[in-house]
Amino acid sequence: MDAGEWITLASVVIGGSAIWSVVSARRAAAAQARAEHYQARAEQHAERATKAAEEAAVSQAESAAAERRVADALEKQNIIAEAQADRAESVPWRLGPVN
Repeated sequence: MDAGEWITLASVVIGGSAIWSVVSARRAAAAQARAEHYQARAEQHAERATKAAEEAAVSQAESAAAERRVADALEKQNIIAEAQADRAESVPWRLGPVN
């Protein structure tokens, strides 16, 4: 091979390398864009999950407070029923015909 052929071969190799570099750079840029897109989506999902967990915790606390109110009301109702039962037991009852 003479010098001209070597120069042509080198030009082809360098040109091919340049084209390959451009293609690789474009692929890397596309992959980076996809990675950023998926990262943003993952962050959105994480924010939604965090918000849902916070709302669930608030709902659970409200439910627990409502359960305490119901338990307190039932306890008061039982105290009132016991007091009424005590008063009823202290009254002399007459069972039978009334004259």
